[in-house]
Amino acid sequence: MKSSLKFIHAADLHLDSPFKGLSNLPNDLYQTLKQSTFNALDHLIDLAIKEDVDFVLMVGDIFDETIQSVYAQMQFKQACQRLDSAGINVYLSYGNHDYTQVEQSQFQLPENVHVFNKESVESVDHYKDHDILATIHGFSYINQAVWENKTDEYIPTSSGGYQIGMLHGSAKQSEDHDHYAPFSKEELINKGFDYWALGHIHKRMELHDNPHIVYPGNIQGRSRKESGSKGCYLVEQMDHDFTLSFHKLNTVRFQTIEINSKGCERLDDLYQLIEQEINVLEGESTIITLYLENTPEIVRDAYYEGALSDLIAVLNDTFANQTNWRWIEKIMIEHSNVLSEAVSDPFIQQLKQAMQDIDWEQEAKPLWRHPQARKYLDAMDDKEKESIQKEAESLALFHLLGGEHDEN
Repeated sequence: MKSSLKFIHAADLHLDSPFKGLSNLPNDLYQTLKQSTFNALDHLIDLAIKEDVDFVLMVGDIFDETIQSVYAQMQFKQACQRLDSAGINVYLSYGNHDYTQVEQSQFQLPENVHVFNKESVESVDHYKDHDILATIHGFSYINQAVWENKTDEYIPTSSGGYQIGMLHGSAKQSEDHDHYAPFSKEELINKGFDYWALGHIHKRMELHDNPHIVYPGNIQGRSRKESGSKGCYLVEQMDHDFTLSFHKLNTVRFQTIEINSKGCERLDDLYQLIEQEINVLEGESTIITLYLENTPEIVRDAYYEGALSDLIAVLNDTFANQTNWRWIEKIMIEHSNVLSEAVSDPFIQQLKQAMQDIDWEQEAKPLWRHPQARKYLDAMDDKEKESIQKEAESLALFHLLGGEHDEN
């Protein structure tokens, strides 16, 4: 009979993340944000010690970059030392963000840390009371990308312990990330493992139960694309059943707030509406994206003329000095409501078609290749590109029509 088992499954720590595109925050808020990945790591260690887990799994992208600061490496080493003092082992792999770390580290990690340091899958036994409690299987990225399916290399052993696979990769059908180390859910189910600890996708997902196939997401959101609570899973196995509980670790949250602005007759009506929505927020410091729906003409005009920026600046001044501060990073409006779809002027129709035909990636290429600019730019997904295109089209039409959208 197998012994009881308790461990933490974390992934995508992205320590020392630069938080691209957010350096316009006030300096004290930005420094809090830059420290947030390390604070999340501290919370992870606190949880592991409090729960007296058997071990901690860290499945890839421990660091955000292939070259880490001394500060980041030292913070991680000290975190592992805390676990070592508590008698807790760490099993870690490196991913596509920190792939050279296997050969590059300037610091010797403590003996409680086992690093999967090859690109072929290895297996290591974890002992408890002189018996094998679990066999853990994993690999690290030695190159920036692993394109091949690695599932054939995961082979359960006859050790008698739980069989746990650590895999930093993406399901073949996933559209959220590059398809590194691709796999199908059916392939993992058929391997005969007890638990699959996944990494790489920053969204928390439980793909399957029995065996559990789980993405914990990252431990700290890094942009508005990674909104909500971020953390890890505490996994317990007793009485032939796995129990998973999610634990929040992040200290700064990204959140999108949707506001129906239909009834706003003046800008101060909108101000009060936004203020009310922010006042009811609870919990940690929050970076907010506002999305205004059903925008009346006065709000729409203020958006395109830049007046809403002043409104947001006043709100930010109000909420930035709180202990759990709030900061509105971006405001968007419902573009489908901005201008009549029935505009029939031939020139306007031709202009709209020309804008739709523009190869936006080709036009933006000089910016993405600029040695300074690209340091502050994050990759955009298709939805973001579509949103930028719609906003550019609406802005051009608004100014061409002088704010008048009545075709007559």
